[in-house]
Amino acid sequence: MDGWLDLAVDLDGVPAGRIQTFVPAGRALPPGTFDVGIGLREDMRGRGYGREALMLLTGWLFEHAAAQVVEAPADPANAAMRGVFDRAGWALAGSVTEHGRQWLVYRITRPEWEGR
Repeated sequence: MDGWLDLAVDLDGVPAGRIQTFVPAGRALPPGTFDVGIGLREDMRGRGYGREALMLLTGWLFEHAAAQVVEAPADPANAAMRGVFDRAGWALAGSVTEHGRQWLVYRITRPEWEGR
């Protein structure tokens, strides 16, 4: 897998968006750490599909990919996505500057996932 996995978010055959793991350019990830990104079509947002996709992929990474940490960058202005992370039990872990922009980094560890 080498840190890259790209999946469709599908609603009974209707494409709603995508969710992926990726390796950030210029920033090495510790072993067992996965970065996640998600994007939904505008008309599919606000219905819980993003949180459901995030929960499913996070669980799969912990159960099948030996993940120890799953993290994701979020635009500080994207309150909806930050709310998804909050409702999914992720915590704000800091910030990172990539591609000339500052991003908030949310994360969840294996013990936090198992204890939720």
